[in-house]
Amino acid sequence: MPNTVLERTPARPNPSVMQMAEQDDEALRHFIALPEKYLSILGPRRLPPVVCPMSSTLTALPISTSVGFSMLEVADYGHYVHKLSPDIIVSLADMPYGESAGSRRKQKMSTRTEKWTKEMVKVIKGRDSGGSSASRSCLFVPILPIDQEAQTLYLEMLGDELKDAIDGIDGIALYEANSALIIPDNLAPLPRLAMTGANRPQDVLRDIRLGADICTITFINAATDAGIALDFIFPAHAKPAKRLTMGIDMWSAEHAVDLSPLTPDCKCYACQKHHRAYIQHLLSAKEMLAWVLLQIHNLQIMDDFFAGIRESIQRNTFDEDVATFEERYEAELPTKTGQGPRYATLTLLFKSAVLTVDAEFGVINASLKDRTSLSRTL
Repeated sequence: MPNTVLERTPARPNPSVMQMAEQDDEALRHFIALPEKYLSILGPRRLPPVVCPMSSTLTALPISTSVGFSMLEVADYGHYVHKLSPDIIVSLADMPYGESAGSRRKQKMSTRTEKWTKEMVKVIKGRDSGGSSASRSCLFVPILPIDQEAQTLYLEMLGDELKDAIDGIDGIALYEANSALIIPDNLAPLPRLAMTGANRPQDVLRDIRLGADICTITFINAATDAGIALDFIFPAHAKPAKRLTMGIDMWSAEHAVDLSPLTPDCKCYACQKHHRAYIQHLLSAKEMLAWVLLQIHNLQIMDDFFAGIRESIQRNTFDEDVATFEERYEAELPTKTGQGPRYATLTLLFKSAVLTVDAEFGVINASLKDRTSLSRTL
């Protein structure tokens, strides 16, 4: 008979997407229902990152999963890449979050990332001892968010890999905007993926000015969750009398009888079929459709934003257009005044115990006289 909790814990099943991968060459794309026109990117870190309680080892990286924290082995990561076939694979990087790295920790970061990158090049490009075939995924290797001196050997290794094998590295992943300034010259022509966690449109423009070709953006979902309809264009028009806000707080009661669209010239479904009063009503009623419509609108705003950026670059007026944008709009998005769809408060009242549980932030208040009876009831 097992005598410990760990021994009694059943083995975790193979993830559903991996079960699907046994019969599907594009399991990741089909699992998340991603249209063919969009790139699929597989990386070990989400944005914004989750702080893990474990530390990295020489062969594994701590990650947060749907069933708790776990260690991701480099070999397993390579296996997932081959099975899931994403368009872009971001190689592993040893980057602690929630703590500052000293000189010795930076050395470990560089050493481990160098080792993992070498292994990933072999696995993805079909040069490992296991005889696996090359993956069709493009391999983007990370530049660590530390000073250049602390990762000199790692950067030199990247240049050597590219020099010795033309198909060894396909792109660069940047976790800090200024890391673009230390990319070795022989790696400069490679496409760059900005994993900087842009929190506002100005951050996206900064990343692009520093050479980013692909941007990952976190403020779209954040704005939608906050009930904010994005409202900005690029290139911006001439500077107004005062700076404009970059979003509309749809929680405000002033929209309760407003029959105009979220933004007047937007071509999205939400603006073409519905008005502000309806969306404000849905938010007030906590109807999920409110956030669905806001997300549709916000994605359209960002599509138009990037279309304007591409046109600006083609006209060779990007720097001037960025300056005009910064003059026209406020520096930050509107402040959140309402709770997002993932916010749910459950209050349990029984005996002399009151427990308030928040779905996003865990237990936020507990006043108990009988904790034993509470745990049994839960």
